[in-house]
Amino acid sequence: MASNSIHFIFIYLVIENIFKMETSTINVKIEKSPIPIVWIDTSIIVKMAQWKFKICKLDKTNEYRISTLYELIYKFTRMGKLLCPQAEQDYEIWINRKKFLDIVNILSLGLQTKHAHAIHTNQFYKFLTAFINNELEITLSYLDLFDSDPIKEIGLILQRPIYIGLSMPLFMGHEYHKKKNEILLKGQNIQREKNVKLKISFKKQLELEFMSELNVLLEFSNKFFSNNYSNDIEGLNVVFGTRLLYEQLKFLERLTKKSYDFDSLIKFYKSSYYRSMPYMNILCNLTAKNMIDKQPIKSGDLMDNEHIASIMPYSNLFITDKAKSALIKTNKLNKNYNTEVCYIGNSEVINNFFKKLE
Repeated sequence: MASNSIHFIFIYLVIENIFKMETSTINVKIEKSPIPIVWIDTSIIVKMAQWKFKICKLDKTNEYRISTLYELIYKFTRMGKLLCPQAEQDYEIWINRKKFLDIVNILSLGLQTKHAHAIHTNQFYKFLTAFINNELEITLSYLDLFDSDPIKEIGLILQRPIYIGLSMPLFMGHEYHKKKNEILLKGQNIQREKNVKLKISFKKQLELEFMSELNVLLEFSNKFFSNNYSNDIEGLNVVFGTRLLYEQLKFLERLTKKSYDFDSLIKFYKSSYYRSMPYMNILCNLTAKNMIDKQPIKSGDLMDNEHIASIMPYSNLFITDKAKSALIKTNKLNKNYNTEVCYIGNSEVINNFFKKLE
């Protein structure tokens, strides 16, 4: 165990200096669904629940926008012309949770995307394979977003005389995710304040974000072998992180026929292949912006960034809040992935989208 720990520490210390950045131009294509996919932000679903179940009174403008969007999604999902999957929005809601989940089930008809971790892993292995094989064009599909073909699944659902939605409990429970989110948020805001004082540039922070996943996995592996972690939540992260690093190395072994091929793994993490992964490209750009901003990072920002990174590239219409919509467009992420991005107040964009479904 001790020798393994020393090996991980050695790799961790030299990671910044071993390899130069690889700069191949990668062409990423995403095949969109024949039936358009719309995603709606958690804040919008909350307002839908407030309106639908009369939890609180919305102003007239908000009520009109929310009720109109709800009716449009309801109409076209029932016609089989639209997919509105659930995508882990339930990880953000603790108050009026049952009513919130009722709205999710009604609009999604039970259709769910994979967890963000699975979406990330799928892209990671595809891009790692392309890196090893020196392939410069990589194609992703909307099918990568789901465990099974969503069009066949929704077709079977619509054939049923009655639909009953089921809400599964969160893995590890509510308190675990709330506590985990609080710890992460506190740590990020402490670092953000330091970055602001040091006037860290966006470019420098972006590079740190791109290398953060590998650095964290190596740090967790060190802690695992030394049995050094401070609480149960960190302990679970250490176990999961160590397992993930091991799985990456075993996958790489099947490609290179080399055991524990850290050299190739680090080269991949520093390559334009890794930076071209839609999930990492989006998440790192958004997080880097948060980490140099004078404004504190809010709890919702963490899940918003993850939703954008995992779901937005595969969506046809992505409705988020006004600030995130502007940020996505400023970074041209919507154009990169050919996704219509807007907020609930962009009535013209939303109406034009649904008119095409008539």
